[in-house]
Amino acid sequence: MFFQSVSVNRDEDARSSGWARWLISMNVAVALMASAGCGGGGSSSSADGSASDASVTEQGELALAITDAEGDFVSYTVDVDSITLEKANGAVVETVPLNTRIDFAQYTDLTEFFTIRTLPAGNYTKVNLNLDFSDSEIVVQDESGETHQATAVDGEGNVLADYTVNVTLAEDQVVKIRRGVPAALTIDFDLDSSNTIVSYDPATVEVEPFILTSASLDTEREHRGRGLLQSVDVDNSSFTMKLKPFHHRSGEFGGVNINVSDSTHYEIDGSQYEGAAGLVAMTDLVTDTPLIVFGQMSEGLTFNAVYVLGGSSVPWVGRDTARGVVIARDGNVLTLRGSHVERTDGSVTFYDNIQVTLGENTQVTRQALSNEGLDASDVSVGQRLVVFGELSGDQIGEYSIDASQGHVRLLMNLIKGEVTSVSPLVVDLRWINGRRLGLFDFAGTGLTEDNDANPDHYEIDVASLTLDNLELGSLVKVRGYPAAYGEAPEDFAAQTVIDINTEQRAGAMNVLWLDGGSSAPFIATNAESLVLDVSNANYQVKMAGVPLDFFDGLQNDPVVSSFGFNDKGVYAIKLSGEPGIQLFNQFSNYVEALNQYLSNGNKLRRMVALGRYDQTQDEMNSVVVTSRFKP
Repeated sequence: MFFQSVSVNRDEDARSSGWARWLISMNVAVALMASAGCGGGGSSSSADGSASDASVTEQGELALAITDAEGDFVSYTVDVDSITLEKANGAVVETVPLNTRIDFAQYTDLTEFFTIRTLPAGNYTKVNLNLDFSDSEIVVQDESGETHQATAVDGEGNVLADYTVNVTLAEDQVVKIRRGVPAALTIDFDLDSSNTIVSYDPATVEVEPFILTSASLDTEREHRGRGLLQSVDVDNSSFTMKLKPFHHRSGEFGGVNINVSDSTHYEIDGSQYEGAAGLVAMTDLVTDTPLIVFGQMSEGLTFNAVYVLGGSSVPWVGRDTARGVVIARDGNVLTLRGSHVERTDGSVTFYDNIQVTLGENTQVTRQALSNEGLDASDVSVGQRLVVFGELSGDQIGEYSIDASQGHVRLLMNLIKGEVTSVSPLVVDLRWINGRRLGLFDFAGTGLTEDNDANPDHYEIDVASLTLDNLELGSLVKVRGYPAAYGEAPEDFAAQTVIDINTEQRAGAMNVLWLDGGSSAPFIATNAESLVLDVSNANYQVKMAGVPLDFFDGLQNDPVVSSFGFNDKGVYAIKLSGEPGIQLFNQFSNYVEALNQYLSNGNKLRRMVALGRYDQTQDEMNSVVVTSRFKP
């Protein structure tokens, strides 16, 4: 039954007993691809997991990527001091060459390549993460969308410093590096089960890590690679890049080969290309030209580029850049909220608001779509934006960028809402690019004042997209761009429309039993489901981060059940005050263990389940469930 154990150690004065409230999980996806090594013959391993003499010089490649999930953190920046892999015989391999500062809140829809390292063949049984919160930058948003700089503390209120998280893999989850045999490991640092927002004034977040693992790699998620151009191969439709992840400008993180196609879009030194013309344009770039590549992983861990930025189109090349969401526009002056400013020296700072001035000469480009006809009028409220220019500020903390002679890039946007009309598509907005609606001022967005965008009746141009499966009341995610400023309706041009209710991990059920926990939290249990007694619990369900607000009178007792992935789920139990976490991949074993904990006199304090939520049955078909007991 026991699947895996996880230990968490930290300085004696900083013991954590916090528990999750909001979802912002960190996933470390480790894709291991064996490559041909030195020496002949097949590889084999000794009992302790080390390579045998016949293959002692054999090596493989490790590709390490970082991702995240949705939550109420605007910034969650901590230092990752190291990530190591360890064999059963104690041999340790360092995978991260330099201390790396990461804002995990920026990876809700994205996975970033971290490093590709060569390591000895063999069996790796442990993953160790060293995190440093001493200089963390944690910004939370309250119910109105206002932001607060928070302090990370443990359960006793002590300010956090270092974490060392040790993950011991079960026998059937050992990472095996073999020549020609790809393998994968995903480590989920589940911050939904690791953070409680204690207060907003002063802003305080209580932290204790909750670690999950599964042997899979998400090939559907968008990936990003940042680095420097190494070579271009026009004949084979590819190029290679030396990785410089996050905000590193130096250090050796390995190289990656990028495949391109006729549909790959490019923006190089401000000029736009598509297909073969873009790759030819890259041949004019000198070695070590900065690059950013967006794309998807395919079978065999191949990185296929969808969108490539090069040269001066890359942030940090000779100018300051600010990235945020436009919450208001007055004439040619934008208010950019939640801005992450990257200076030319590579430093990154969070600013709540920045004023951006546009002009007739502002160059406007758009991510992965044609720039033809774009100008400053295309920047409207709700638009996610990168501004290139020079940051200036005064002594009272008001910062601005003059982009009247500069460059802005329109990024793809994500809105969420409830369908109030299918044809034409109209939604009651709940969320714009991860920010709450109270922040946004839509004045001036319409042809007339009466036509200004209305978040309660937000009109979406779907062009030729098929919406056959949408129904009134459905929650949807729509990717695309707001209409040009002063030209609504329609208010938004869709590139994709996704029914949230059909997504396998869109739902998040969060149950907190009061009075220190419940000794009888279940009305009934079986090998496939748990019927919860929430009569003395706080109970909430979110769909893709949007709280469902119709639980005043539940029609059924809520149920947590297995999604039926045939042992591909991840189910976890933690006893408060103990370092270990038990993980299971069979729901039946998880249920058996839950009942055993209760029989031993423990109380269930919290349960968090992720999966597909059936609103008619109040049932969460779960792919991930975490449970925390109090002794």
